[in-house]
Amino acid sequence: MKRITLIAVIFLSTWVLHAQEEDSKKISSVEEKDFKQEIKLSFGGSLDDPFADYYYGNCSFAYFYRPIKWFWLGINLVGSVGKIEEYHWREYFTDNTFKDFVKAEQNYGFASAPELKFSYLNRKRLILYSAISVGYLWNTVDYVENHIYLQITEIGCSYYFGKNNSGFLGCEIGAGFKGLLNMHGGYRF
Repeated sequence: MKRITLIAVIFLSTWVLHAQEEDSKKISSVEEKDFKQEIKLSFGGSLDDPFADYYYGNCSFAYFYRPIKWFWLGINLVGSVGKIEEYHWREYFTDNTFKDFVKAEQNYGFASAPELKFSYLNRKRLILYSAISVGYLWNTVDYVENHIYLQITEIGCSYYFGKNNSGFLGCEIGAGFKGLLNMHGGYRF
């Protein structure tokens, strides 16, 4: 009887330990799903920065790839709607008369730039990061020269939600063409 009890205890102990190992593997595989890519759509505005003379707000689309846990490499496509610029001029004719003209033109900008993002707080549902993006900016208004696109994100955060935490919402505080405050949402896979 003692042998049967001892064999039963050993068998049950091994079975319980094996079941715990299987459960921990299942739990860790869900928690530690390694997302390597993400797409992001953001909206922002140019408030009190050098570009505010020309642009009101922007919409951007970004794709990122994460080779290591704290470093993201991506491409950023940004479109911006600007202020309406009015041109006034006067033309004189040979009979000593003149005519005044007014022309209004909407300013649009488009930028394409690589972006580097460095995350310094990586949690299951939250990351905090900083980023820098440098590229080229095209304008539609002639007197505004095409110039270098620059966006520095001092602090950004993304909150993950949904099944497997693959959807996210967040915001960024920065300086540059995209403005002071940007709100974003996206999906990682």
